[in-house]
Amino acid sequence: MLVEIQPDSARPCSKKKRRKEEKETIEAREVETTQDEEANFGVRTCSSVERLDYEEEVCLFCEEPGCTAGLHCACTHDINRNVRKCAIELEDSFLLAKLAAGDMIAIEAKYHSKCLAALYNKARSA
Repeated sequence: MLVEIQPDSARPCSKKKRRKEEKETIEAREVETTQDEEANFGVRTCSSVERLDYEEEVCLFCEEPGCTAGLHCACTHDINRNVRKCAIELEDSFLLAKLAAGDMIAIEAKYHSKCLAALYNKARSA
């Protein structure tokens, strides 16, 4: 008994195989479309956009500029909580207005250690 081997295109396909092929075709078209759109519109990604610093970094408390070695980053929730507590005790509307934008970590607050110590001392003496 001889069996004829038919080319793939002539063989009847199962529904499952046809759906898979259709899905792959649709996905391939979507990828091509996305690549075309990116080429036409110049889509920017996080890695392709350089960080632009329009403002010089300044102290949250005194607003004086400082070299990067002189300014410290707020990186704990403890400092945020303590500064907010001091600002409320001192009724410092200027500082409270700055803190209204979010916590110190979120607003990427920078400060001089002397300014932070002065705030703590002022709150303690009040």
